[in-house]
Amino acid sequence: MEMLSSSSFLSANVRALSSALNQPSPGPIVGDEAADDDDGDFFTDDQNKTLMCITIIESSLSFIGSLIIILSFLSFKRLRKFSLRLVFWLSVSDLGNCISYFLGDPKDGFLCTTQAMIMR
Repeated sequence: MEMLSSSSFLSANVRALSSALNQPSPGPIVGDEAADDDDGDFFTDDQNKTLMCITIIESSLSFIGSLIIILSFLSFKRLRKFSLRLVFWLSVSDLGNCISYFLGDPKDGFLCTTQAMIMR
């Protein structure tokens, strides 16, 4: 018996189910041989730029919020309780995450590796 890949197996089962229900086939399944012609781009360049702008704006707002929490924690001694210390360190972590999003969308190289290390 011939071994089938999981995508071929899934594609064959979907087609069999569609024909059993007398409905048209939904088209190529991701991973199917017919779908391999796709180059992997889901968005246009303009849409990618818009998404990157939205990401940077949201990251900027988060950066400002985290900075306010950190400065408040450091400025007021009465806020230095255990529960707020957890919020403080969460804000420090979020600050690093925001910085990684400020780097934009690097494709390859040192900047991409740096962004990946900061995010994880």
